[in-house]
Amino acid sequence: MNTEYLKDWNCEDEQSKADFIEYLYRFYGKSDGLYTGLWDRFKADAAKAARAQVSQLGLSIEDVLWGLK
Repeated sequence: MNTEYLKDWNCEDEQSKADFIEYLYRFYGKSDGLYTGLWDRFKADAAKAARAQVSQLGLSIEDVLWGLK
């Protein structure tokens, strides 16, 4: 069996990703066992929230992304 593709595998990072997707599954009220589209839905929602913070609250992109204030 070729395991060369796992040589740079970081178990902690991969588990963190899986945990976050599981969180999104519950957050969005999914119950069909399908995780398809959750990351794209989250990206769209996060972008919408960031735009609102920048335009309505006058925050900079840096403030929104990195919480500098």
